[in-house]
Amino acid sequence: MPDMVINSDGVEKLLKELQPNKAVGPDGVSGRILQMAAQELAPGLTLVFNKSLSTGNLPQDWLTANITPIYKKRSKAFQTLVRPHLEYCSTVWNPHTKELIDKIETIQRRGARFVFSDYRRTSSVTTMLEKLDWKPLHLRRKVACVSMFHKIVNTQVAIPAHEFVQPVQTRKSSRPGHTQSYSRLTDQYMNSYFSLTTKSWNNLPQQIVDIKLTTQFKTAVAEFIYSQEESTQRD
Repeated sequence: MPDMVINSDGVEKLLKELQPNKAVGPDGVSGRILQMAAQELAPGLTLVFNKSLSTGNLPQDWLTANITPIYKKRSKAFQTLVRPHLEYCSTVWNPHTKELIDKIETIQRRGARFVFSDYRRTSSVTTMLEKLDWKPLHLRRKVACVSMFHKIVNTQVAIPAHEFVQPVQTRKSSRPGHTQSYSRLTDQYMNSYFSLTTKSWNNLPQQIVDIKLTTQFKTAVAEFIYSQEESTQRD
């Protein structure tokens, strides 16, 4: 069998055919950079390839690879393909009964088992959720509701705040920005969006309410709500 020889033109051609959107390797060099510098890189790489063939050895760096655990890929699949359907327009339909809340949470719990391919009855789904850092869906909906309330109060959406949100005009208010709570009428009304979210809004610290940028507000609200839940569980 004749000796294999790699030429510079062939290396340059292969570099130009690299997919620029592929994930980078351990060296951190993207496919787009390799494409753009193909002509300059080809001669040096050709020497390295031919040296490797002649000696039968590979450079140590070539033996290093980024390995992504399967569970991370499955986790991403659930978060991009399934969970958005469970949360679409949740500010409108957010359930308040334990039965409905638990049914929705069951879907995420099944998702955690799918991610780890672990369907044993003795396995702890709670531990799986903690490892994935998946917050309960009812808390995520709460964050979404309060974030929408923030947009309404700050006139960032086409919902007239003055029709639904009334500031408290009393010295008993613990901080500026408190809104008037809704009077009890029916169970369905008291568990509707504005009634429930007003309570959550009034419970926020002033420094969070004062945040105007939506993304920063949502991050701060999520940290506050999740930390409250953790404190409640510890108690």
